[in-house]
Amino acid sequence: MTTAAANEKDPVAPVTAEDAREAPIRRRTVAEIEAELDATRARLSSRLDDLQSYVSPRNVAERQVRRIKNSFVDEYGGIRPERVLVAGLAAIAILVGLRAMRRGRG
Repeated sequence: MTTAAANEKDPVAPVTAEDAREAPIRRRTVAEIEAELDATRARLSSRLDDLQSYVSPRNVAERQVRRIKNSFVDEYGGIRPERVLVAGLAAIAILVGLRAMRRGRG
């Protein structure tokens, strides 16, 4: 069985130089090339629009807020008191530290 015959059964099979020489060369028309370029341009434009939307500051902020909120809620929608407690204690520690720094300067 030649590689060309194997490729008919397995489209992922590697193509050899001999197969490439045996393959007929088909010339594309200008219209086909232009259509392919237009399709590629439209696909790239769509992907750029998606990327621009993904990295917009508003969407990034919304994702971060959602991520933080989800860290305080369990899979059933209930509050996780142990995490709220840790966050509250951390906030208090930061405030106490900032106040101590102000007193030290003044």
